[in-house]
Amino acid sequence: MQFFFQKDAYYKEEQIYFYAVFLEYIFFGVRHSPSLIRAYIMALTFITGKIFYENIDAAKSLAAAFIGGVFVSPLSMNEIPFILSYLAVFAIICIYPLIRKVIYRGKSKFIEKLILLTTIQFFLIPILIKEFGTIQFLSFFSNLIILPIGTLYIVISFIGLLFENIGLGFIIFPIVNIIFETFMKLVEIFSRVPYMTLRYNGSRDNALFLIFYVIAFGIVFYNKFKMEGKKDEKISGRIKIFK
Repeated sequence: MQFFFQKDAYYKEEQIYFYAVFLEYIFFGVRHSPSLIRAYIMALTFITGKIFYENIDAAKSLAAAFIGGVFVSPLSMNEIPFILSYLAVFAIICIYPLIRKVIYRGKSKFIEKLILLTTIQFFLIPILIKEFGTIQFLSFFSNLIILPIGTLYIVISFIGLLFENIGLGFIIFPIVNIIFETFMKLVEIFSRVPYMTLRYNGSRDNALFLIFYVIAFGIVFYNKFKMEGKKDEKISGRIKIFK
């Protein structure tokens, strides 16, 4: 039995090193962007934690990615793609679990995705109003269709990159082109649907923008510290019982 546990651990370690090498291959094989750098640092932090047997959660990986992204390119903090990328991931990791816990405890994947997309859209409203003067009103419905196709496009493109380096890109890239054309056609169709995006002509006060995100971050950190306190109480209680 001990042999099988050791063997299983060995294969997991081998997989981790494979993911590390694959991550480097993908990152240095494509053009860099704020979202790609963020994803790379998050994945690298997670993989490094696994290698050194550290408990690295998604929030810590996001924090490391933010610090690393600022270190690599300090001026990017003023760029909208940089801001939107980190705010969207923060909403997925930290805001969505809180909202889902409050309003829905079922197991429907469709409802979970709808809640997730609505959470992201709502959380990004202040920055979208401030920078573009728009509100994504019904676009989360279109995202239910567009996002899976976009995800498929990214995955197949990475596979195509691998095939291209060994001279077999012609097998994958026709499929990539079909998926991309389908994606763009759907974007064009949904862009014509009324009320997907609304124009906002009111005030774009920076103070209100900051207050919204300060409150949101405050709620998340308060809940995190509260949960950590409960974990410490449980551990302390178990130690007392053991003694």
